[in-house]
Amino acid sequence: MNATIKSIPSKFTVVNFTANYKAHFNASLNVAIWTVIVAASALLTLSAIFTSLTGPDSLYIRGDMSLTQFWQLYPGPIATIGFLLTYGCTQLVSINKSYWEVYFINHVEVIYKGEKLDFNGYELRMYDKDKFIIAKNNQQINDFIFQLNNAS
Repeated sequence: MNATIKSIPSKFTVVNFTANYKAHFNASLNVAIWTVIVAASALLTLSAIFTSLTGPDSLYIRGDMSLTQFWQLYPGPIATIGFLLTYGCTQLVSINKSYWEVYFINHVEVIYKGEKLDFNGYELRMYDKDKFIIAKNNQQINDFIFQLNNAS
């Protein structure tokens, strides 16, 4: 994938970038597995909270503890572990989704003044699906977007 720009700041399109990145993201992370883990952890958290709210006031244990008794005895730590798993997995998925810029730098060649652009010292922002803006800093990007919105 490549794009040619004539000036900086500039708006440009990379055809099929979003589709290619989505395919790369889904293949590398296996979102279905993480979705199942998040759902199971959330269910664990909710059931432990429910147990702590509606569980017995006292619990008598003789001999070995059953799973039900263990669940009733320690709903707080179980809910905490479930919450941490849910939060951690959700963060992992969202962090990996935000790496579009790394994917862009590694897979898209931007040509500026006849040479491949080195992205050091430039800011890149996704403006719309498959449309990007490059500038020297965020203020330039914001000003450029303002100009684009006023021009149309």
